[in-house]
Amino acid sequence: MGIVGVRKAKSRSNRLYYCYLMPTGENIFEEKFGKVREEARADTAEIKRKLASEGWQVSRSGSEIVIRKGNQTSRIKVQEVLDKRLITDALKEYRYFAAANDEIKNMIIQEASKLGDIKEIFVATAYELKERGYFGRIEFLPKK
Repeated sequence: MGIVGVRKAKSRSNRLYYCYLMPTGENIFEEKFGKVREEARADTAEIKRKLASEGWQVSRSGSEIVIRKGNQTSRIKVQEVLDKRLITDALKEYRYFAAANDEIKNMIIQEASKLGDIKEIFVATAYELKERGYFGRIEFLPKK
């Protein structure tokens, strides 16, 4: 019944520790600051253009971008709302995330670190995708 939880992860050769609020911590935070909900827009046209320039066939339907190259297909969730429930639901279905901003990206990582069954996610902000054209891979290490 702690306030903060921690999960080990790695990105490339870096060892990481992701901290997140446990239910008690979330309740304390909400009592003090209220529920957090923020919306931002991701420049999906630029993301599509960048991925297409790297040889991917790109299509978008709602908040999902589907990319194909050869027989490889990936589904990317475009996350434009900072809402824990929506992010947790998306983590049940997606492993690739294009976040509208850094706050939403961090919330995706924190929520993924809470879920013990997620082994890895690929996440980037829309700006990072537009500039670099690739996702950061975060591998969550097994809890001991």
